[in-house]
Amino acid sequence: MILENPITVPVKDNGVLPKEQETTKKRQWKLGSFREFTNEAGLRALFAEFLGTFMLVLIATGGINPRIIATLGSNADLFNFSTSFGVGMTVGLMIYLCVDVSGGHVNPSISLMFFLDTQISFVRLVCYIVVQFGGAFTAAGLLWGIGDFEDLPDFSPPTFGDFAVL
Repeated sequence: MILENPITVPVKDNGVLPKEQETTKKRQWKLGSFREFTNEAGLRALFAEFLGTFMLVLIATGGINPRIIATLGSNADLFNFSTSFGVGMTVGLMIYLCVDVSGGHVNPSISLMFFLDTQISFVRLVCYIVVQFGGAFTAAGLLWGIGDFEDLPDFSPPTFGDFAVL
């Protein structure tokens, strides 16, 4: 089943047609089929999305350890820089490794953008989102399982009340 996308885009033949001869063609959303994932390439795409999101959440969330933050003192700026750099490098590496297999979405919002731009089908969107959430929750569960949260100091992130002037 094909649904029409209200976005129209100009279509040029070989890019040499004058402006008045350009035609517009509506992009069409594709419904797709679950048969896309019954072969090895489809399963590899799902695994790549799972692994990419898993590693992103594992490194981004696992790098912000409350025990380390509590003992920082004057080195907080260096810690913020290294955490941001590490997360950025992880995102870049996961996209680089997954782009040939699955498109390197690694994030449900990116998958949604590709669907709205008619580059992936609806079924592929749903499968990617399910697998990405699975990877994220698996990484969060792993961090929760290996973490020792019993003897943490009382740590809470700042709230808007902490920045109040009055």
